[in-house]
Amino acid sequence: MKKALWIATIFCSACSLQEIKQEADATNSAATIQGTLTTTEPAYQSYAGAFSVNDGHYLLRATAKVDGGSYSITLPPGDYAVGAYTDINGNGAFDADVDLSAYWSNQDGSPVVERLNANSVNNVPPLALTSLSSNKFNPDLHSRNYKALENMGRVVALSDPMFSDESAKLGVWQPLTYLETYGGGLMFLQEFEENKIPVIFVHGIFGSTTSFSDVIDGLDTSVYQPWVLQYPSGLSLGLISDYWVKAIDELSNTYKFDHFQVVAHSMGGVVTRDFVRKFSAQNHSASISKVITVNSPLMGMPSAQKGVKYSPIVVPSWQDVATDSDFITTLHQWSWPDDLDYTLVASYLPGEPGDGIVDLTSSTSDRLQNEASQFYLMQGEHTQSLSKPVLVNFLLDEIHSASP
Repeated sequence: MKKALWIATIFCSACSLQEIKQEADATNSAATIQGTLTTTEPAYQSYAGAFSVNDGHYLLRATAKVDGGSYSITLPPGDYAVGAYTDINGNGAFDADVDLSAYWSNQDGSPVVERLNANSVNNVPPLALTSLSSNKFNPDLHSRNYKALENMGRVVALSDPMFSDESAKLGVWQPLTYLETYGGGLMFLQEFEENKIPVIFVHGIFGSTTSFSDVIDGLDTSVYQPWVLQYPSGLSLGLISDYWVKAIDELSNTYKFDHFQVVAHSMGGVVTRDFVRKFSAQNHSASISKVITVNSPLMGMPSAQKGVKYSPIVVPSWQDVATDSDFITTLHQWSWPDDLDYTLVASYLPGEPGDGIVDLTSSTSDRLQNEASQFYLMQGEHTQSLSKPVLVNFLLDEIHSASP
């Protein structure tokens, strides 16, 4: 059953190979704009945006919230202008007659249009937000193309189209289109309730949160509230973990929860390890109380490595999850926190080196077992195991028994 991931390219019927390659190239060559700003109204949230220019019109391509006076925006190579505003009325949109704003400008007051080369990091001079907008640069900084920001804390149902199998495939082959269409993001499956512990479910490649349906249905909702990190699984994994860190900070500031748990499957476990690495390096108002990974290729995937080497189209997440990739190497140059409760779960098929997708050498290495507080091994297939009562009950017991 196990096959190299790159072979899957011939089965993509939802989109053309040219479209796939264009999105893969754009994501793999992403550039970064970063900078700092000051505002005379620091009590209000500020935003920064990058704009492409077409016949004198400025079209928003990416946006970021300003955190601690700084921002960082990742986007495809190209020519961009940069602007920012302070959201005085708190509506998330730019209102020229109310909000303070500024843009990176030339001496004559025209916007600077900067060429961003592939994989470059570009520093913007400090911006000062002290007055209302200038007519020379007055775009709307609230973009429908970046729905993942809008989706933070949104209440959704697993029947939403973003969780469908077709959407999951789109998220692999055309992650940028997925972001524009659905957004994904860190969302709630019920209205937030104070004093209930968030449990965040994180799917894998070609996957969706619906894989966890049986576990979610069995959750004790008098104590816990299910959240989901739904993302396009073809995207670079570091971008996903960066978003996750920012989303937790924003939601904890809004809802004041103290701690949360994470349950991740397959490649979602790789995303989770990178999230924990980044999250534990900083101070946050909320803390992680429990992590569970299930059938996760934490030591990398040889099949992804073959895909990177031989496929004419390389999905960005394959590069990250490939055995011996820079991403995997970085994850294991870092050590799991001693005080963070970690349950390592894996399954296998008789006569197979693993669960039919991930080998046990990747999901249950000696190092991973040493890091884990608990280790559970069972017989079952890679994804179907999540619906087996024995594993569903084990996961629920682990969630319900975790200490804050």
